[in-house]
Amino acid sequence: MRPVVKSTSIAREINRLAVIHALRTHGLVSQADLVRITTLSAPTVLRVVRGLAAEGLVTVETKGRSSGGRKPLLLRFNATTGYVIGVDIGGSHLAGAIADLSGQVVHTVNVPIAVDGSSLAEQRLYDVVRTLVDAGGIPSARVRAIGVGVPGVTRGGVVVHAPAVGWRDLPLAAELEARFGAPALVENDANMIALGEFWFGAAQGTRSAVCMVIGTGIGAGVILEGELYRGHREAAGEVGFTVFDRRYVGTTFREFGCLETFAAGPGIARRAREVVARGGGRRIVELAGVPEAISALHVFAAARDGDADAREVVAATADALAVAVANIGALLDPDVIVLGGGVMRSSDLLLDRIRAHVAAALPGGPAIVRAQLGDQGTVMGAVARALVFEPGPGLTRGTNDAGRAAAGDTAALPAGTAGGREGA
Repeated sequence: MRPVVKSTSIAREINRLAVIHALRTHGLVSQADLVRITTLSAPTVLRVVRGLAAEGLVTVETKGRSSGGRKPLLLRFNATTGYVIGVDIGGSHLAGAIADLSGQVVHTVNVPIAVDGSSLAEQRLYDVVRTLVDAGGIPSARVRAIGVGVPGVTRGGVVVHAPAVGWRDLPLAAELEARFGAPALVENDANMIALGEFWFGAAQGTRSAVCMVIGTGIGAGVILEGELYRGHREAAGEVGFTVFDRRYVGTTFREFGCLETFAAGPGIARRAREVVARGGGRRIVELAGVPEAISALHVFAAARDGDADAREVVAATADALAVAVANIGALLDPDVIVLGGGVMRSSDLLLDRIRAHVAAALPGGPAIVRAQLGDQGTVMGAVARALVFEPGPGLTRGTNDAGRAAAGDTAALPAGTAGGREGA
């Protein structure tokens, strides 16, 4: 994939992550190899490598074969120079992991989150982060960044509105940084998952992708030409508010949108309980025990067992999702639309029907695939987001020869590694 070069900080972030991705996936490489793999200019690659070296993210392993001149320097991505914590805040559970900078997970945590008030959910998050640091045996100084995916609207590290956990105007990034002394990167959970799938999962190698997350709510992360698109109010991707049927035109939706009220996990369960109240869905009740305990999982299980009412609920869910997917494809024309989240664990009952409806409505539309990363989507998104993060002068950790070279002391590295002009 050729990164999109723009004369903005976003372009620098994209170029930086492209170089890191090449280093991670190709092992020992020379600067010339990085130019070839990323298709970036030599000066751009040099600038990025210098910055990575200053942070200790690049190490010199050995010298390669010479073709007549000086032997080229071979570089390796130093994955264990730091660690990243990724936390996915769901409507019912907190899932977290601590991983090195190659995405190798050291320890995971998955705990229920009983939300009787926003302060309880907030404290549970802090407890999970502390547990990950302690259980992973990682010195806190080596925690490079904390990434948190939140089911709601975020802006500049502030959770503007996350109804699933009762948060509004919560300065979450500042709170995490004060408690743990590491940069905190707070994003809508769908954005985090989209980053994970784009760099490490089902959307690798594409230029544009939309990752639609269908769980307790419904949201989407949008990546256009290699750039995470947030929108004017940083609320892009709130596809849960899609009006998928004319019956709902004019209906007011506030906390949860039209589509997610119908097709997210709680909406599926609600519609199943309505079926049961009318005397149907016998197998659903058998699996759940009592109507009040019905969840989307019971509905999908009953559908697999042949319950006609459960199958009808599932079919209606797929139809509603197909409308949203088709509209996304028609509007944005991405390379791929990735479907993930808890509901898509039952993709065997949903995906083929969604694909068929979209293909009929949108000939030649994007590929529609299931997310590959599963519960690790937010973690891998946090890894990618942390690698993009460029520390300021007070946070730069590089003090060795490579670090001095990155700061301008090119004589500190072997000859042949500091050639070329600085470029954008």
